[in-house]
Amino acid sequence: MNKEELALAALIGTKRTEENKNGHHIAEYRQQAFNLSTEQANRLGVLAEMAVLKWLGAPYNDRDVWIDFVPRSEYSKLKGRPDIQWQGMDIEVRRANKEVSPIPLRKKDQGYIVVQPFIPYEQHSETGLIRVGREVQLLGWARWDDETTKPWWSNGSSMVALEKRPMNSFFVGEAA
Repeated sequence: MNKEELALAALIGTKRTEENKNGHHIAEYRQQAFNLSTEQANRLGVLAEMAVLKWLGAPYNDRDVWIDFVPRSEYSKLKGRPDIQWQGMDIEVRRANKEVSPIPLRKKDQGYIVVQPFIPYEQHSETGLIRVGREVQLLGWARWDDETTKPWWSNGSSMVALEKRPMNSFFVGEAA
């Protein structure tokens, strides 16, 4: 990712945070466990989506392709939609917090492809600020109906794919 792409991801992540700060529908996704603020988590999430769009060859650097925020009054209209809809594919983006991480699959992913990016970052211990490099790794993908197991750490209905498919198999007829 170049400087402009990182700046755009930061801008959109900040905008999402501002517009949704009172939204009950925005899950916290255990930011506290990873010592991230909501804004930092949103920025990383936007960067992950941007990396997948870029990998797909989709327009990712045009502000018009992004829904900067979802007003609470409009949220029910978008509920149940994937993060990315591109050329007939419905793709959910699940950012991994560690380089070696299973892909979580949820009931809401039915019919979707779940892609897992990993964004390495360093966090300053005193200020909590994070420094993101320019590299985003796409670790793999899975379908909602792939073989799953319930991990020991899951306290809800989350399942994880037993096997991650490599990204080089994505366009070889498996995903399409």
